[in-house]
Order: sequence, then structure tokens, then C-alpha cells
Amino acid sequence: MNKIIGFLITKENKEPKVDFFDVGITLKLIKQGNYNVYLWGIGDIENYKVDDMYSLSFPIHKNLLDRNALISFENEKIIVENDWLGSIPVFTTNK
Repeated sequence: MNKIIGFLITKENKEPKVDFFDVGITLKLIKQGNYNVYLWGIGDIENYKVDDMYSLSFPIHKNLLDRNALISFENEKIIVENDWLGSIPVFTTNK
């Protein structure tokens, strides 16, 4: 089973501690412009890509009419799209 269960976008260069219970959570770092995008999940995170977008749905799909969030990259941009209801919480801060 493969599943992305969280992500962090930051300018800081540090590895977040996400496997609190030592259950084999995987972490993937993607550098995009001045940002670090950390994706963590279960299994191989690359298997959770659809049309060059990382999908937080289960099972995997790119439809935003159902519970899903998509993360994609275009030039120097990081694009995060949530489903129409915003059913996957996405929190932001401006530091």
C-alpha cells in the first residue's frame, strides 16, 4: 500500500521528524526554487503520482470532486489544489 499522509512546504532546510511510532513512514524531499517540499507517507511516495501531480487521495486519482488534494510543480511554482469541499485541511502561516 502506498499513501501520502502529509506534506510541509518551508524555506528551512531541515528534515521533519514524522515517524513518531517507528512504523516505517517514508519521507521525500523535493527542492523547488527557494523552498523545500517534504512529503511523508506509507510505501513508495513516487507511486502516488498521477499526471506529474502528487495525490493525497486513496485510492489514487486526480479528481477534485472527491476527497483529494493535489501537489504539483510548474516552473518555480508549487501548486496545492484542494477538493471543492476542502475536506483535507491545509494550514498556512506567513512568518
